[in-house]
Amino acid sequence: MNWQKMFAPWILERGRDYWNDGCTEILCRDGNTVTAVVSGTEDYDVEIEVSRGGNIAYMSCTCPYAEDGSHCKHMAAVLFAMDKNSPKKFDIQRDGEASPKLPWQETLNLLSPEEMRQLLSELAQSDRGLQEQIITLHGQLAPEVLEATWETQLAEIPEKYTDRYDYISYDQAYDYFMELVDFLETRLPQLLATDRITEAFCLSCMVFETGMEQDADDSDGGSGILAGSCEEAWRILLSKADSRQEQEMFAWFVSHTQVSKRDFETEVVELFLFDWEWSAPLLKQNLQLLDTELARDGNSEYRVKQLLDWRANTMAALGMEQTAIDWFWAQYRHLPFVREREIDLLLGEKSFDGAIRLLKESKELDKGDGFRIQNHSQKLIAIYQQTGQTEELREELRFQIFSCDQWDLTYIKLYREIIPSEEWPMLLDELLCHKTTRALKYELLAFGEKYEQLFHSIEQEGSFYRLRQYADFLCRWSPERVRDTYVRMLDGVMSRSSNRNMYREAIGYLRRVRQFPDGVETAKRLADSWRLQFGRRKAMLDELRKAGY
Repeated sequence: MNWQKMFAPWILERGRDYWNDGCTEILCRDGNTVTAVVSGTEDYDVEIEVSRGGNIAYMSCTCPYAEDGSHCKHMAAVLFAMDKNSPKKFDIQRDGEASPKLPWQETLNLLSPEEMRQLLSELAQSDRGLQEQIITLHGQLAPEVLEATWETQLAEIPEKYTDRYDYISYDQAYDYFMELVDFLETRLPQLLATDRITEAFCLSCMVFETGMEQDADDSDGGSGILAGSCEEAWRILLSKADSRQEQEMFAWFVSHTQVSKRDFETEVVELFLFDWEWSAPLLKQNLQLLDTELARDGNSEYRVKQLLDWRANTMAALGMEQTAIDWFWAQYRHLPFVREREIDLLLGEKSFDGAIRLLKESKELDKGDGFRIQNHSQKLIAIYQQTGQTEELREELRFQIFSCDQWDLTYIKLYREIIPSEEWPMLLDELLCHKTTRALKYELLAFGEKYEQLFHSIEQEGSFYRLRQYADFLCRWSPERVRDTYVRMLDGVMSRSSNRNMYREAIGYLRRVRQFPDGVETAKRLADSWRLQFGRRKAMLDELRKAGY
């Protein structure tokens, strides 16, 4: 198996770089499973399972990119290591064995310091990235100069992908975002190694803005991967930041939520701003920001819910008493989703009496919202079933059936089980003409064993599909009448058919005809009649021959 085909080209190349740079350490092999550590912005654990045939059976990595099962550069790096460390496919060194050095590594050890400097100087002449790496690691370049360099380099990246309208098309967008990811991830470790936290944050923000502000057809989700890479960088940097640096980073997030005009960009920044556990003074500022947003007119229900959740979580992060958080939620109890949240909490605590009271209250408050009314009613039904409240269950089931649109027989069947049998015929007649059950007409007739009424309804509708759906059920009543109607409708289907696929489908229904009383002869007569009526349909005649007619 060529495992390299499992990876996107850019990921494969980054994996090769990680391996060549010595960032990959294979820890051990336990049977067919290899475990390794790959060093990047953080250390990531990689596990690869190899089948007996030498193929990849399973791969996992602890990096964010691989969370959804994607194949990441860290996996590729380990596979390169496994290939390079053994002449056999996927064989690796045993525990305790040293990884063999490659020829270039052995030769490098023989160079004198002066020869190394000379070689590095020659390579850096034509490699701007290497120049930047040397300066970042050991230079004293001013932050503003470093930022100006990044700004120039980042401005060149979109130029490679945009058309004359400054737009990046679908076939270019993913590579564009991946180049930005690579730009960030190749520079970030060097900045972290020299504790240049402020510059590293500036770099991550510049890369983020470059990607998010570019018009592109991002159908492949490259911007999401870029956002994830930036979020990972922000988490690492904030965990290392001092108080001043944290405040500067916080200020960038706040300002960016106010100036960004792109929904996804704002969403990423807001999620990070209100989900991160900042220091207490900054969390208090977040409370003020959230209150300002909540006071705005025109917020959608989704937006208000999001803001309320963030505020409650921020209050909890500040260590506020639960009574204060409960009081906060109570101020918004007029909103349906706030009451729904409270109902779910009560149900989780098995506080059924409280849940029942609030559900009944919500049924009144949410009048006009059919979906919510139905949801409240269904929750009440579940509670009454669980607590054995038969009379209340019966009353609520009747409300559910006659006040909310029904799309299946679930609640009707449950209601029938708990009412006296003599009430069922009258109830069925009521259901058959009620507006909430109009979509269940045929299911109700079948459930109530109204054979003749069901048959006549199907005949009146003239639906061959519906007749096929209920043919077996109706054959309990009058198989001959069902057969005759089936044959008549099928004959109409064939008369309307106009191509080979339609002929083949219609002829296929002859198999069902054969299952009726005298069905074999009936099917043969129908096939013969088609030959006489449609003798010029060569494709139909061919399909009849193939089917044995």
